[in-house]
Amino acid sequence: GTLANRILGHNADAAILAEPSNLDIYPAHKGFRIIHLIVKGTPGMAFSGEKLENPVEHTGKLIECIQLFREKRKRDSKIPLIYKNVKDPVPVFMPKLQAGEFSFKIPMRIPETCKLEVYWQTMPGETREDIEKEFFDFLDSWCKKNDYFSCNPPEWEFSHRWMPGTKIKEDHPIVKTVKKNAGEITHRTINITGAPYPCDLFIFNLYSNTPGIVFGPRGGNAHSEDEFVLVDDLLNLTEILACTTIDWCGLK
Repeated sequence: GTLANRILGHNADAAILAEPSNLDIYPAHKGFRIIHLIVKGTPGMAFSGEKLENPVEHTGKLIECIQLFREKRKRDSKIPLIYKNVKDPVPVFMPKLQAGEFSFKIPMRIPETCKLEVYWQTMPGETREDIEKEFFDFLDSWCKKNDYFSCNPPEWEFSHRWMPGTKIKEDHPIVKTVKKNAGEITHRTINITGAPYPCDLFIFNLYSNTPGIVFGPRGGNAHSEDEFVLVDDLLNLTEILACTTIDWCGLK
């Protein structure tokens, strides 16, 4: 929807995404890549003494590989100044692990595959080509040193599209205008920092030449049960956006 409206020509000379930002101004956000790594084994049970390869146990080694990749990202990634004070600006997660079926019908069957989801965040300026090359070079090098994976490299598939990070200058006029109004209305210090998450802002910056920021309310429990924002912040946000619109469009 965000991209479709830009293509249709509904563009402006600035944009504000009201995603929760704790009333901080985010002139930058991260990108991400998600991949599913599939480890294949030999399904069944060894009733005749045959050797079966258990993909679940081999995936344990693969998890150790991803942990090493996490350390490489921390060590080698180029971090823009706006993210310099973030403890882990380029985190690598393993959100999901799936193998076989939990069932009382066939309780001892070794599964055919085990799937591991890997999600890692990227910095503004990192390209899809560089991100994928870094990952696959690391994975291929590790596999060659592992007895099992050197002969049985994991299969893979991307589960989501590539999302790039993006940023505009911290002293851009839209940043200054929002900061002034937010400070006057909330009577608090308005911090300028990078968003700790990816979002749709890159579409404005990269595909419509519309400089944009993220600015929204405080809240918690994002992407989980009882996700919430503070009602007082919503009221303040409405006033901040109204005053910003008046200032930006010269309506005074």
